[in-house]
Amino acid sequence: MHTTMASQPVIGILSGLDQKSAAPFIDAFIKEYEKPFLTKGEVEIPEMRVYALRVTCIDKVPEDAEETKKELMRACQQLEKDGATCIVLTSYIAHQYIDELRSAVRIPLLDMVTLAMECIKKAPYKVALLGTRVTIATHIFQTALAGKKSEGVMPPYWQTHVDAMFKKIKVGLSAQTEFNWLLGRIKSSGITTVIVASTDLSKMASRATGFTMIDTNLLLAEAAVRLCR
Repeated sequence: MHTTMASQPVIGILSGLDQKSAAPFIDAFIKEYEKPFLTKGEVEIPEMRVYALRVTCIDKVPEDAEETKKELMRACQQLEKDGATCIVLTSYIAHQYIDELRSAVRIPLLDMVTLAMECIKKAPYKVALLGTRVTIATHIFQTALAGKKSEGVMPPYWQTHVDAMFKKIKVGLSAQTEFNWLLGRIKSSGITTVIVASTDLSKMASRATGFTMIDTNLLLAEAAVRLCR
C-alpha cells in the first residue's frame, strides 16, 4: 500500500543498464515541470535522487536473474530510505520484476509499460517497437500488447538498423537520418503506431509526424510531474 505523498516531493530515479539512461528522463521531466510557468530556468524543480546500477555489460540481459532482482529491490529500498516520495524506472530490465519492486517499497513506482498501455485505447493489429536488443529480449512490451490482442513488431533487420543508431548516439553523433529512414520502412509495412522504448530515441521521436508515437520517456516524465503537483 502506498503512503501519502510528502509536501515536498523527491523524485527517485532507478537508472538502466546504461547509466546514462536517466539523463533524457531528467531533461524531459524538467521541461514538463516548467511548462506552466512563464519564466523558465528560475522555477524550483523538485529534488531528484538517482540510483545508478553497478553493471559491467549493457549489450545483453544479465545472466543471474535472481541477483539482478535483488539488486533492483535494494536500489528501490535505498531510494525510499534516502527520502524519495516516488520512484521512476528508466531501467527496462527492472520492468521484468515490477511486482516484486512494488512490494519492496511503500511509495508509488512509475513504470513505462503500464503508462504506454494506458495510451492504447483500442489496440491496432500491430505496433512497432523501437528499443535496444536487451529491451526487446525482455518481451515486456510484447507481452503487454498481447494482452490487448495486438502484436509488438521488431523484425531482425529493423533491430540491426536500430543497433547502428545507438552506436552513433553513444559517441555523440546524430542518428536522425537513420531514424527517419526506419520510420519510412515502418510506414511502408502499414504500421502507424510506434512505441519508443528507449530514452535515447526520445528526442528524435518528438520530431516524427504521421504516426501515433508513444514515447515512454515522455510518458514517464508527465506521470512524475503529475505526482509532484
